[in-house]
Amino acid sequence: MDRTMKYTIVDYDQLQSETIDWLRFPLVILVLFIHTVQPPEMFASDSAVFNIYYAVSKIFAAIAVPCFFVISGYYFFYTKTNPVSFTKQEYIKKLKKRIHSVLVPYIVWNFFGFALLVVSQYLFPYDLFSGKYKDIADYNLTDYIDVFTGLTTHYPIVNQLWYLRDLMLLVLISPVIYFLMTRYKHFFVAVLFLVYMLPLNVNITKSLFFFSAGGYFALNGINIIKEIRKLSVYPIIVYCAIFIFLLGYKDLLVSQYISKLGIIFGIISILYIASSYVEKFSVKANRKLVSISFFIYLWHGLFTHTFHSLILKLYPESGLYYLFTYFFSVFITVVISFAGYYILTNKYFPKKLKDLLIGGR
Repeated sequence: MDRTMKYTIVDYDQLQSETIDWLRFPLVILVLFIHTVQPPEMFASDSAVFNIYYAVSKIFAAIAVPCFFVISGYYFFYTKTNPVSFTKQEYIKKLKKRIHSVLVPYIVWNFFGFALLVVSQYLFPYDLFSGKYKDIADYNLTDYIDVFTGLTTHYPIVNQLWYLRDLMLLVLISPVIYFLMTRYKHFFVAVLFLVYMLPLNVNITKSLFFFSAGGYFALNGINIIKEIRKLSVYPIIVYCAIFIFLLGYKDLLVSQYISKLGIIFGIISILYIASSYVEKFSVKANRKLVSISFFIYLWHGLFTHTFHSLILKLYPESGLYYLFTYFFSVFITVVISFAGYYILTNKYFPKKLKDLLIGGR
């Protein structure tokens, strides 16, 4: 990290930019933990092994993708004009940019994931994926549509890319969001919050709420970090209480609602802590690490879960071995990602192909 940047009088715009860029890598690491394998059934839900998995993958890591939606919503609606004006020209400009940086990688990696599945089913035993995917020979039209949309399955073939799918959909309907946001302001966000809190088994309500929440800050010219710092450490205290509750009462019906509140307080907490760290130590985010984070996100679903499943089969009854594989599968994914990104950005690698794979980053 470059520590030459000093915040004598706090420049909150600069601090917010550096905080968000610095956070991208830790957040994508949390996404990796979401896609590890749950402990075998022999480990009870109150065992130490299961609690470690649950605390990291189910509670703490749950803030990662919603936080990315807040960031995406903020930057999509953000303009440098004062007052903020989201014009038709601005929308078209940002739509074209998102097609290149979001839609193209989404299509390319889902196509690659499908091709990999086809090859693996012909060359390797079907249980390589533990029966996770339907046999290609039995695919119908709906199955092929689901490969790229997840229309009936909720997730495309490369599961974690649902975030890009929802993000692109939100970008397309952003003029409607803009109209409702500017007309009804915080009332619109409040309604989205209530819908988000409903026990619906769809991601779009979560995506829409957090994307719009980020957009609300941008459209009203509010610096997210500056507002969060006004709250002091109180949201962190609330989040810790929610964290402990969720860890101790996993199966209560009310926990599904508490967990949704926990995500909100978790995002506030992590932004507060990260911005304090960035400010105190004058941290400047590593731009290459920011780009690598997106590459890790794009490809890890093709590897992390399957790799963890395979190495876990060696000693499935050992709790210590499970914990080793749990962290090692994330570590090896990051190592391979760095190597892969180095290849992609090598001067001998075709630039057009690199742009297709990582959206011009």
